[in-house]
Amino acid sequence: MTTSAYYSSPKILQRLREGPLGVHIDIYAAKLLQEGHCRQSAWRSLRVVCDFSHWLARKRLDLQDVNEEAVKQYEQFRLRCRCPSSH
Repeated sequence: MTTSAYYSSPKILQRLREGPLGVHIDIYAAKLLQEGHCRQSAWRSLRVVCDFSHWLARKRLDLQDVNEEAVKQYEQFRLRCRCPSSH
C-alpha cells in the first residue's frame, strides 16, 4: 500500500480509500512516489483526489460517469466551498 508511504493514520488511510476513486488511490500514490513528489505535494494531490472521490459519491456518480462536465461541476464546487489556496 503506497498511500502508507505518505500517511500512517489508519483513519486517514481509510478515508482515502472511500468513494469510487478509492480503489485506485494506492496506484496514484505509487505514481507520485515514483515521480519523486515531495511529501507536501503528494499530500495535496491525494487530498484533492480523495475530495473528488467523496464528491462523486455524494452525487451518486461512478467512474464511468467521470467526464469533462463532471470535472467542471466539481471545479465549481471547489471554487464555492473551499478557500482559494486549496485549489
